[in-house]
Amino acid sequence: MRGTPYDALVAYILSVDTSIVSYLLPINALFAVAIVAAVSRQRRPLELVTLFLFAFLGALACSMLLFHVGLDRPFFRLEIVDYP
Repeated sequence: MRGTPYDALVAYILSVDTSIVSYLLPINALFAVAIVAAVSRQRRPLELVTLFLFAFLGALACSMLLFHVGLDRPFFRLEIVDYP
């Protein structure tokens, strides 16, 4: 039996709460800059950029966990809708 051409039709919908994200992204960026400034003695520029990225992503993950679990208000939501 042949399947229909719509067997693998899937839509990915990313919903973003802009009121929370517009405050959290700059706060996380400044927090990451503060971490890098605290430990930046005698480091090369590539190490500083890598440290900034890890600190920013770690702060973003912690704030996402706090908002999603602690405050029950997720600000990034990925929905997967497939063809019935």
